[in-house]
Amino acid sequence: MSNFKRLYKYITPHWRKVSVAFVFMVCYALLNTLQFWIFKKIIDESFIAKNISILPYIISAAFLVIFFKIVSQYVHSYLMNYIGLSVIRNIRDEVYAHLHSMSLSFFNKKRTGELMSHLLNDISTIQNTITILFSDVFLQPLVILGLGCYIFYLHWKLAFLCVVIYPLAIWPIVEYSKKLRRINAGVQEKLSDITALLQEVFSSISIVKAFSMENYEIKKFKEENNRFFKLVMKTIKINLAIPSLMELFGSIGFGFAVYYGAKEITNGKLSTGDFISFTAAVLAFYKPVRSITQINNNIQQAEAASSRIFTLLDVKPQIIEKDGSIDLPAVKNSIKYDNVSFSYENKENILQNINLDVKPGQMIALVGPSGAGKTTIVNLLMRFYDPDMGRITIDGIDIKDVKIRSLRDKIGIVTQDTILFYDTVRNNIAYGHQEAELKSVMDAAKRANAEDFIEMLPKKYDTIIGERGVQLSGGQRQRLAIARAILKNPPILILDEATSSLDTESERQVQSAIKNLMENRTTFAIAHRLSTIVNADRIVVLEKGRIVDIGKHEELLQKCALYKHLYEMQFKE
Repeated sequence: MSNFKRLYKYITPHWRKVSVAFVFMVCYALLNTLQFWIFKKIIDESFIAKNISILPYIISAAFLVIFFKIVSQYVHSYLMNYIGLSVIRNIRDEVYAHLHSMSLSFFNKKRTGELMSHLLNDISTIQNTITILFSDVFLQPLVILGLGCYIFYLHWKLAFLCVVIYPLAIWPIVEYSKKLRRINAGVQEKLSDITALLQEVFSSISIVKAFSMENYEIKKFKEENNRFFKLVMKTIKINLAIPSLMELFGSIGFGFAVYYGAKEITNGKLSTGDFISFTAAVLAFYKPVRSITQINNNIQQAEAASSRIFTLLDVKPQIIEKDGSIDLPAVKNSIKYDNVSFSYENKENILQNINLDVKPGQMIALVGPSGAGKTTIVNLLMRFYDPDMGRITIDGIDIKDVKIRSLRDKIGIVTQDTILFYDTVRNNIAYGHQEAELKSVMDAAKRANAEDFIEMLPKKYDTIIGERGVQLSGGQRQRLAIARAILKNPPILILDEATSSLDTESERQVQSAIKNLMENRTTFAIAHRLSTIVNADRIVVLEKGRIVDIGKHEELLQKCALYKHLYEMQFKE
């Protein structure tokens, strides 16, 4: 139950509300017990003794007891639900913030659907459990204590017969709980798999349809869903068995008590009112006992879900800021890669001994075969990853010594795989600069050659463009991404074949805008089409993670066989 101990820290800030709720729970338990004593008085004083005159007073007392019992139940239930939901809200906020603190390598290893399952399914499971626990796990023992004291007060021998058999059920319940915990862990894992499958399929639905794989995906989903069904059915079997077992033992004890109680009434040692009140109290006593056994399932589910959540929270980000990190000043001098080597998960090196000195305002093009390490070089500059060896400096300052946000604020990026959000055109362009005025957004769009098609949209800059900009063409999405970089106006640019999706006319205009934007800025251009970088200040040729040559276009055609081969492959016609 160590995970529940960790949950406790989220509860302590609400100790005042917990205290008030506990007081009302005690009131509820006392009033719940008192109503059975009043019931006994109605039978003995009014029906048996035939004293009808006292009945209105007893009924009035019963009404007051029931009224305040209902009020107590409402107040403690409201407070406990408030606390439970507040705890879940804070956990979900913490998990979401923690995910944003994780390094890019973490997301490369995790399925998006799996992370969504943590935030939605696992936390919802804990939410349901905490709400039930806060409403029942404190209240029901108080009710049991109150009713238990009352039935022992009425007749301790009868009470003993009713409850003595319960300890016999403890061992099977413990064994069932262990099994239930393992099964619930499997249920959470399987639910995570289903969520990941749905996310993957729906995000790639065009490919599914293009290859006519609907039946295959339906079959795969049915198989996963059937496995989930079987696991849930196992939990249902156990959940039904535990309260049934408790009820069986309880009915045996109750049967002995009824038989013995009847003999006591016959012998004049127990009044009819006492026996009826005792019977009603015992039946009421069994209800919270059954509730506690049913809570066991919620506890096991929450244990499995909270284990997954806290395991996630215990993962440490690989990219962290040092204590005393500084803000990166305005970029004035060079960017240097000093003997940089890097590998993913300590596997074969992606980059080996990279040495590169980039002067301010230069355009550096990175070319080479697929897998040569071009994207990795700029990812290291953004501190998506850290080098295994060597260091990267800006104006002589190691980027590990500056605040991550300060570093990334100085860098603008436009990738070939355009990332847009389910939001308006304006908000997508102003992403990261929500305070930007509409005029600035419009100017950026104009410089990116996006103004014409934006003006044709239904709501222009307030048009929702759909998930990942699905309502726009590839070229239009690319121009919005370029406008976003233009608005940011950073001293360092990273262009990952930024014009690859544009038609010839749009490419010409955007290239012109990018050329203006690159003035007095340092630019890294990852080039797949060599025609876009022939005018670069320096072209860095990479192969298998190493720099094989650096120079201008004409120089490399003469002295670098690899560059000449890549160029001729693209322009041999």
